[in-house]
Amino acid sequence: MARTTARHDPVPHHRRPRRNRWAGIVQAAFWLIAVATVVGVLVLFPWGGPPEADQAGFAQTSEERFAGRIVGVEESPVQDDFLLPGSVAVTVDVVLDDGRQVTVETVDEAGIFDLGRRVEVSQVAATGTPEIWAIVDLPRGVPLLGLSAVFVLAVVALGRFQGVRALVGLVLSALLIVAFLVPAVLNGSSPTVLALVTATAVMLVTLPLSHGFDRPVVAAAVGTALALALTVGLAVVAVELTGLTGLASEDVQLVRFSTGQSIDLRGLLLAGMIVGTLGVLDDVTVSQASTVAALRRANPTLSAGRVFGEALAVGRDHIAATVNTLFLAYAGAALPLLILFSVGDAPLGETLTSELVAQEIVRTLVGSIGLIAAVPLVTGLAALTLDGSEPDHGHAHGDASAPPPVPEPSSPEPPAVPPAEVAGTGSEAVLDPDASLRRLFRLDDDGEDPTE
Repeated sequence: MARTTARHDPVPHHRRPRRNRWAGIVQAAFWLIAVATVVGVLVLFPWGGPPEADQAGFAQTSEERFAGRIVGVEESPVQDDFLLPGSVAVTVDVVLDDGRQVTVETVDEAGIFDLGRRVEVSQVAATGTPEIWAIVDLPRGVPLLGLSAVFVLAVVALGRFQGVRALVGLVLSALLIVAFLVPAVLNGSSPTVLALVTATAVMLVTLPLSHGFDRPVVAAAVGTALALALTVGLAVVAVELTGLTGLASEDVQLVRFSTGQSIDLRGLLLAGMIVGTLGVLDDVTVSQASTVAALRRANPTLSAGRVFGEALAVGRDHIAATVNTLFLAYAGAALPLLILFSVGDAPLGETLTSELVAQEIVRTLVGSIGLIAAVPLVTGLAALTLDGSEPDHGHAHGDASAPPPVPEPSSPEPPAVPPAEVAGTGSEAVLDPDASLRRLFRLDDDGEDPTE
């Protein structure tokens, strides 16, 4: 009789997983996005490589670099009146690694030309002119390798195998940007379209690698792709309405000068916004999808609507912190610019509407709006793709014909869950989530407990 009662107990029946059509729809959308991204990469990939830079307007020069060490520094007796404050004209003696010694006339702008410091020296020779020696940089290879090694060890030590997968995703992301996005921009393709395709490809590669391939990750990927599309649309409209040209950055001007090509500068500005937003979007979307999954694991009886509401409350806190993080990231990158404007005489309104500042404002606002839209979007998709094992509505309201999922301890009938799962006295009973999950995972396909 005990087994018969267990077989017809309504609680396992109502917890039997049901087929979730939304999960199929979201998964189909994921594969559609993946196929479209692969096609986009194949179509836009610069198979012939980027075009050669047009150097017709440059003198025929050759440059060769050497590593060396400073063996003498002497302040020049004559200082140029046009030197910036804090800069000093100096004569530097450098012994190259091949044994030669050269003398370089230069300007020490940061007080870094000390005896014994290693430097990189460039020898530039042009037709019909004497060779010129210049200190062009400082060697940083060893410190950067050491810092990278510490980073890798920290990621692997804490993340273990998941950390290794995240590092692989990081390398693939860098390859997509360096080997696909940059050459394709130089090849004349639209930077905006390229940034969208690249960002989506990075997302499709890194999310499964870092977090596995399950329903929450699929929901996060689809939500991220939709949020990226929304961000692109917002960025295009905002750049058009504010009249941003992309000409404010000296780096952009240097790109045009060095390549000798006509590059879509406004599209390049949009591409930077899109790629910059992706990193924060990944964090928000995966966190929201994981929150939905964690809530369901903690209490399998929660409905999809209740899970959505609770996860959205977490998302609000996440957004409040992330938007501030996004602003601080852009403000930190533009800190010298902010200092420059703070000592100027221009009115505040004129400063804020100048292109240099306006493009950072647009970047921050567009990225923040994309993040805000991503939270309910991904949370809703993740909630819709739950496994469908939640009980039907109306079974927890005291109906005598349908016992509640967690019976009172005083019930004469065998409890639906083992006594270890229930804590409390009197009319209060609290479901132990861990014990509930242990029982849930022991159920076979027919909803029966094989241990009974």
